[in-house]
Amino acid sequence: PTLALILGASGLALLATSARVTGPPAALRDSLQACEGIMAHRVLYDSTGVDSVVLFPPERVARSSAVEGELKDHWIRALTSDETRAGADCTPVCLRCAERVRYRLYFPPLSQSFFANVLWDDHRVDVVSHGAVIAHRRLAAGDSAFAGLLRATFPSDSVTQALAPSDPRPRPPRQTLSPNEQVFVDRIPMVTAYRVPRVPNRAREQGIEGTVWVMALVNANGRVVDAFVKESVPALDEAAVETVLHYEFSAARCGGKRVAMWVEVPVRFSAKH
Repeated sequence: PTLALILGASGLALLATSARVTGPPAALRDSLQACEGIMAHRVLYDSTGVDSVVLFPPERVARSSAVEGELKDHWIRALTSDETRAGADCTPVCLRCAERVRYRLYFPPLSQSFFANVLWDDHRVDVVSHGAVIAHRRLAAGDSAFAGLLRATFPSDSVTQALAPSDPRPRPPRQTLSPNEQVFVDRIPMVTAYRVPRVPNRAREQGIEGTVWVMALVNANGRVVDAFVKESVPALDEAAVETVLHYEFSAARCGGKRVAMWVEVPVRFSAKH
């Protein structure tokens, strides 16, 4: 599919590639073999929901020294082992859960649009290239190699030194997707039917216009089953949510399956409505 960035529950959301073959893609092996070293940072998430590592308090961020030589080779072997699969894992991850540990690895001189995310508390590694998840690997208690590699990469970081591999907890099959969770998809939800927003009478009398940003949960059937205001215009919020609840979408897809996904919908109110 065409690759793009969309606005989702966590801000910019990544699209996944739709390839489904066993083992890592050849392009991943070739790219990593070309790198001269690895630079990494670790973030311990809080509840602020910021996207950039630059905005986190210094005590929640750790940066590695340059990873070269034998340690770099061990990382490349781990990322390109047979356990790595092409495409994205369709299991939701919690991108805004507090006290979750995330690592990002860059591979100079490759572009910074190519990197690996180690989502430790989500038991997953994602490899990203130009906004698309090109490969993933699940982590379990028996996958102790990644804990060892992270400890070696961050030898003086107490958070990393305390990592203990564990098995992922199965997600209840009918559990509703939280606004903090995101699925990396092959195809995003697209609007197929919508309602024109109407300015409430009191807001019209006061000359109030503007755009309300609404978070909408689009289920696997393309219906909006939940919605709330993310960016408010108080006099228009209720009307904005009511409008979005009547939208219809084509469902998001991951690995050929329809999946639920939170999307961000702008609802523009003007005197013409």
